[in-house]
Amino acid sequence: SIMNQVQYNPKFEDIFMVLQNVTEAFEKNDLYQKYYDELEYLYIIQLQRSAILRFSGINGAEKCLKKVSEVMQARFPNWTKNQYLKKSSWKFRLICMLGKWKQYWMIALLKKLMVVSNKL
Repeated sequence: SIMNQVQYNPKFEDIFMVLQNVTEAFEKNDLYQKYYDELEYLYIIQLQRSAILRFSGINGAEKCLKKVSEVMQARFPNWTKNQYLKKSSWKFRLICMLGKWKQYWMIALLKKLMVVSNKL
C-alpha cells in the first residue's frame, strides 16, 4: 500500500492533479459554489489527512507537505470551519490540525504507533 511506503515516490504528487481536475469539472459545470463545502471536505480528506499521513516521515516528501499547505490556503483558507470536518472523528480532526500546524514529526510518530495497532 502507498500509505506504508517509507521512500518518496513521484506518484504521491498525482493527488494534486486529480483534485485540480475535479475542481475544474465543478467550475466548468457551474457546481463549484453549490457544492463548495463538499469539495472543500474532499480536499480535507485527500490532502489534509491522507496526503499528510502519506508524506509524513518520508525522506524527500517535504516539497509535497509544503504544497499541501499552499493548496489548502489558496483554495480553501477557512477549511477548519468546514461543517463536515466538525462532524468527523477526533482522530481525523487531530491529524488535519497537526498538518495545519506543520507538526509532521508528530504525525509520523502517530502513524508509526497507529500502524502497529491498525487504528489510523
